[in-house]
Amino acid sequence: MHALSLWRRDPQAFDVIVIDLDMPEMDGVTLLSRLERLAPDVPVVVWSGRELDPAPPELAAAAALVSKAQPVAALIDALERTMGTSLRRSGARMRPQAFQDAPVKRVVNGE
Repeated sequence: MHALSLWRRDPQAFDVIVIDLDMPEMDGVTLLSRLERLAPDVPVVVWSGRELDPAPPELAAAAALVSKAQPVAALIDALERTMGTSLRRSGARMRPQAFQDAPVKRVVNGE
């Protein structure tokens, strides 16, 4: 729910939204459905520990589906494809810690 309130305050601040399917207040399928109605132009990437192959039909609106069992590079690749830009830093290998330095709004577990 916190993620939705952040989006409602400043929808232009989001280029892409990354969600999980299992969250404490709202499941990812419901959130994806709401985002599809509220922010149809903002791509949503689902990054989940659930089995995503084959892709469940209720996730058809997602721009990309990435399993947490895959290396983080798979998430980065999905984000790059979705956003049409490179997230990798020149001369440096992208690591999960690099996301902490990125100019993005981070919401963890819907908080």
